[in-house]
Amino acid sequence: MFSTKVYMKMTLIIISISTIAFFLAKLPVFSIIGMLVIALLLGMFYRNVNMISTERFQVVSKLTKCFLQIGIVFLGVRINIMDIFATGKLLFILATFYVLISLGFVYILARLFHINKALSILTACGTAICGAAAVMAVAPQIKAKHEDIAISAATVALVGTFFSVIYTVLYSLFPIPSSLFAVFSGITLHEVAHVLAAAAPAGPEASDIAIVTKLTRVLFLIPVTFIIAFFYFRSKKATTNSTFYWKPPFPWFIFGFLFMSILHTVGVLPSGLIPIFTSLSSLFIAFAMAGLGLSIQSKTVLHSGKQIMLVALISSTLLCVGSFIFLFFFHANF
Repeated sequence: MFSTKVYMKMTLIIISISTIAFFLAKLPVFSIIGMLVIALLLGMFYRNVNMISTERFQVVSKLTKCFLQIGIVFLGVRINIMDIFATGKLLFILATFYVLISLGFVYILARLFHINKALSILTACGTAICGAAAVMAVAPQIKAKHEDIAISAATVALVGTFFSVIYTVLYSLFPIPSSLFAVFSGITLHEVAHVLAAAAPAGPEASDIAIVTKLTRVLFLIPVTFIIAFFYFRSKKATTNSTFYWKPPFPWFIFGFLFMSILHTVGVLPSGLIPIFTSLSSLFIAFAMAGLGLSIQSKTVLHSGKQIMLVALISSTLLCVGSFIFLFFFHANF
């Protein structure tokens, strides 16, 4: 049992780091990177200039898990299921195919580069679904190491930031229809913040379409988490030659995520609470990212992250080009 004093001190450190990240994310250059990655990097910086005892490290791990689960639950309030259905069946099918193809393509490419299974899975989920939030949600199901979580979250966020800047430049240089650009941004960019930044030049209507398209992908966080937990646990059982019983770490917070999205959909939540819960989601996930940063050393991430960064760049480029070509010829149907 750890003392209340240690819990309070580490909580205060995590909140302080996240607060700094929040204000830094308001600055022009840092706004595209986003509060989550900034909180992760600041946490890593703090860890490397201050010694953290074993007791404090264990407390940080517990706090990180708690903050993450609360943040994922609040994330559900972003999703209005009826808005997703209202965008049309074809757009939903498109999002489904993109998520499935991205998951498979990024994972296979990462394994071809001899990247370990956990890091490959996390990067595939972050690319296909919703960036760092997906990485953090899936990580407990595969018992991923802190280093792998940090590398994957940072990689996906940085690559998504790079592409959101590229998208903005392309939109200003070429006569891309706003509806095409909106769907393209929502279907391919990693984080919600990336989609907002990229779609903004196309106007408010395009931004709304892009966000709904993006949130259609976020909805896949629920089934993907369960499917990965199932297959990961089964593979572990197979390696031990024991009878297979499905009892993986059960992601109860995913039910909280679904519950909040249902409340939003049926209109139970007052409209004034939705932006508050959305902000709380970002805040608690930032707390988790700061805690994650406190748990790892930057040298480990910098040494191990080069190959997965290359994989993320290659896969994201090919996925973006393929998606744009497809949408260019068929976007009138969506």
